[in-house]
Amino acid sequence: APIETQRPWPTALLTPYLERRLAETMPSAGMRIALKEAAANQETKCSCHRLDGKPEDCANAGMQLSRSHCGSLVLTACSQQPVGCDMEQCTERGEASWTGLLGKQWLSVAQTIATETNIPLQGAATQVWALKESLRKCGASFDQHLQISTQTADGWTILSSGKLQAATCQLSIQGFEGEVAFAFVTQQAP
Repeated sequence: APIETQRPWPTALLTPYLERRLAETMPSAGMRIALKEAAANQETKCSCHRLDGKPEDCANAGMQLSRSHCGSLVLTACSQQPVGCDMEQCTERGEASWTGLLGKQWLSVAQTIATETNIPLQGAATQVWALKESLRKCGASFDQHLQISTQTADGWTILSSGKLQAATCQLSIQGFEGEVAFAFVTQQAP
């Protein structure tokens, strides 16, 4: 049954909601999510990093990890497959500014998301910005031509391209002004 998503989410309830929706929309990803509040200079649970700076799970060598920070929140996604996640506070910018940040192809995706999910362009463009960050963290290039596969009644947009699967949404979180865009990308093993 759909969950009413118009009220701000308590952080403790947002984690299981994100995990459940990702399991429904990207079932082959096997993604686990953690969303925690952290002090500004507090180290996160796993402090192991590869030489390229990407975080890794020291206890589970086969697990892929991605992490994003937004305000006091730390989002972590892990999967057996390459994974990328990002969360960004939705920001008011003009269309020209978004075109400069995203490029015409990605702005077109944002405009489609805005139109089909009935949200303002800045929310959809922030979701696309988070998607681009997630692609980079997953090891994919920005020139991937993600196509919208599905848009759900509760505001999720599911995209794919070849072995890439992606999902994005925007939600209100208690203690945050405005909405936060979430994006998740996985790449199926060859």
